[in-house]
Amino acid sequence: MAEIKSTMEMVLERAARMGSASPEEMESEQRQKAGMRLGADYVAGRLDDLGAALADVQADRELRGGLLKVLLRQVVLPRDEETDGFERVLKGFLVLGNGRQDLLPVLGEIQQLVEGYVSHRRELRQQLEAAISQQLEQMAAMQGGKSEYAGFGGRIDPKMHPKYNEEWTRLSTELSSQYGRALEQHKNYVASLLASG
Repeated sequence: MAEIKSTMEMVLERAARMGSASPEEMESEQRQKAGMRLGADYVAGRLDDLGAALADVQADRELRGGLLKVLLRQVVLPRDEETDGFERVLKGFLVLGNGRQDLLPVLGEIQQLVEGYVSHRRELRQQLEAAISQQLEQMAAMQGGKSEYAGFGGRIDPKMHPKYNEEWTRLSTELSSQYGRALEQHKNYVASLLASG
């Protein structure tokens, strides 16, 4: 119920703003939304040539700001090992910045950061699986070779052990926190570069 109320409050607040907004402010908001739609189409692959699309429309500050918001929202740590579409987003920043060379180093660092995160995450998972497997094998040996954590074919599956999920959640959260802070700093720098020029 509280969620519905807060949504209702947001709608009422927006309606109040629209009622008191000048025509210029309403036009500015519409231009920003147009930029956000342009960005959404680009990220989703419905728009192939972002540069041509920007040339076709009056790419004012509001439209570019909306596009920038959408691109920045796409720069996140992947939940799995897939980074599909990430390079497309980075290219979008270059197009938005009209090929500014000062963007290249920070975009390269962002790409390295995300790739490093995926690699580090994979290594941590493998290390955790190996450590728990070793513990379970030792326990099984002490119990005559039988384990309640044996999967299909009798092989011990470390993911079946409750400690695995607990430990993986802890490790994954710590890793995401570390990389997430660095990624936020880079995103803020990209935003400041593109907002300034």
